[in-house]
Amino acid sequence: MVFSTKKGAMNLIDNWVEYVSFFFLILGAIMTFIAGSKVLSVLIVLLASMIIGRSLYIRKYKHQLRFWFMAGALLIGMVIGARFLTYKSVLVIFVIGTYIGYWLKKQHILD
Repeated sequence: MVFSTKKGAMNLIDNWVEYVSFFFLILGAIMTFIAGSKVLSVLIVLLASMIIGRSLYIRKYKHQLRFWFMAGALLIGMVIGARFLTYKSVLVIFVIGTYIGYWLKKQHILD
């Protein structure tokens, strides 16, 4: 897709990271907002962060700026959408879940 701007044509494919990150921000906010209790909110944040940790292990030797941009957007979306949790608890759960996901992949437990 091409949009016309004052500087000429802007290709949307060049800016895919921003669009995917925005999608993850919205997705994280919706997932934690829909959760009906504190326990569900914690589980959603924990499972999503475990996926991030697993992906982090897979990409540990590759250039990861895009990955961190998208993971940060997901985290911000979860902080925005969390009705039953404070932002500090979401951050702590996210870091713990990321470590657990990384460790599980490193030990080849969930291959």
